[in-house]
Amino acid sequence: TFVTMPILRISILLAASCAYSASNDPSCGDAETCTLPTGLEDLNIPYIDYLLDTPKLNERPMGAKFRNFRSSDIVMYWDDGSEEGVYSGLIPSMQGSATLSYEGHSFIFYERGPNGERLGRLIKHTMKKGQAIYIIPPDDPETKKTAFYKSTQEEIAFFDKYYSENNTPWLSYYPRGAPILPFHPADYLGQVHNITSQHGYLRCDPATAGG
Repeated sequence: TFVTMPILRISILLAASCAYSASNDPSCGDAETCTLPTGLEDLNIPYIDYLLDTPKLNERPMGAKFRNFRSSDIVMYWDDGSEEGVYSGLIPSMQGSATLSYEGHSFIFYERGPNGERLGRLIKHTMKKGQAIYIIPPDDPETKKTAFYKSTQEEIAFFDKYYSENNTPWLSYYPRGAPILPFHPADYLGQVHNITSQHGYLRCDPATAGG
């Protein structure tokens, strides 16, 4: 089904997908004399209250990526405080894995035996604010010459730079290409663009359109 509406109301928000404009304020004569919203509180929209009431946890959730640069497979365990830990998966040699975790939580990595058994401890990584990628260092110096190792170092540098400039982690796919869809600039929080189309309501039914 393909649908085109005559009027498209596009709400541009920097912090939430909510419509707001200067006309929301009846005391506002024109946009140039209005006080524009600066945060979610100023938008005054009931259905985003949950964003404001969400408690701030001491352990903030985060995504973490792990890269195994050793010449053998390894296993990872979440450190729950017990001697055994909690098995969290296998990372093959020269490959990576990812998980959702929390700041302050730790994962311990071990060598994997030929029969899948856990062998010697290699390294422990504790999740840190602003750090998304954690590596298990290579056991062969030549590994640092590989494309996988070099691209990971570039990715780490990009993540670190993005976090230092924006104070928030990069959450999208990396490397990400340039946007392919058109964007309308937002000059202030809650700006609304009204766009008119020359086309009316259309419906394309494959059953009657010959496929």
